[in-house]
Amino acid sequence: MSHHYHSYLPPIEPGAQRPLWFILLVATAVGMAVYFWPDRWHPNADRQRELANAGALFAQGEDAKALAVLDSRLLSGSAEAAFLKGVMRYYTPWPDFDRYRARSWLTEAAEAGYPPAETFLGWALFLDQGCRHCRSEAAQWFEKALRHGEDCDARLGLAMTWAGYVPFLVNLHVDVILADPLQDYPRLLALAFRNPDLDEWNPAVLIKRAAEEGWSEAQFQYATRFLDHDSKEAMLWLAMAAAQGNADAAEAARGVVSTAIQTEAERRLLAMAANPANLGKAAQWCGSASSGRVNDKQCRLHALDDHLVCRLPRSTTEALGIVVFEESAAYTRCRMDRLATT
Repeated sequence: MSHHYHSYLPPIEPGAQRPLWFILLVATAVGMAVYFWPDRWHPNADRQRELANAGALFAQGEDAKALAVLDSRLLSGSAEAAFLKGVMRYYTPWPDFDRYRARSWLTEAAEAGYPPAETFLGWALFLDQGCRHCRSEAAQWFEKALRHGEDCDARLGLAMTWAGYVPFLVNLHVDVILADPLQDYPRLLALAFRNPDLDEWNPAVLIKRAAEEGWSEAQFQYATRFLDHDSKEAMLWLAMAAAQGNADAAEAARGVVSTAIQTEAERRLLAMAANPANLGKAAQWCGSASSGRVNDKQCRLHALDDHLVCRLPRSTTEALGIVVFEESAAYTRCRMDRLATT
């Protein structure tokens, strides 16, 4: 005995236009799937929201709460979570700072192909002066970051690792940074790393421009490379770099810079700190911080160098959803720690 099964829905002939009920049925099914299984359909967007949540907590100084978010089901084991854990370890107050633990988290995220981690790890390696092979490793991570869409900070890092070795490639990357109209700190540092021997660029002009914007390393380089060492101008730039805490400048100035020049150097630096240029932007924190300890002359004299140590790469703040890192509790903590050691 044969059985004939009849559909409760009207048939759709081959090639016929789909009726309205069919379109609504499919749309409803897709909508329910997106609503009830978001991790399956758009995990990256959800992870980015959670990372921004953890980043906001980190910026507010709520490290424990940030770690709880990073260990949640959505972020646990992800490259994004490993990245922020590494960043947080770098901003842990002494004596709890653990450079190698921080680097292990950053390496995990970078090896997973997360571009902001590749840039941050490159800088962590580049700035480790006690590691002989770290500079070449840093260059490799900067190159990977550039291939994955990173720009200014990775490009600057690569130029600095190649400085003195591959001048043509240094200039190639530096010129891209200098062409960017954004007056950011990578541009300031790039001024001092362009190799002048290949074309018509005047090295003294570039270094002096960076020195006039307040960077102590440029001031030291300008005084020792481009001026008569015994001239008053050279002594003044040397004293300005030393007053900001530049160790090489302090050593070179010891016993040769007069008290009068030291006083004039501090006067000029404090005047620069009052203007809205690079040094001035970094010094604004001294007046806005709540602690009376940071409102003194020492804070303003060391403002730019301390800022360069405490700032985060642009791609890092963007990944963490931090709009103005300089207004965060994490940045304040870093600046306070720097002041405590000067």
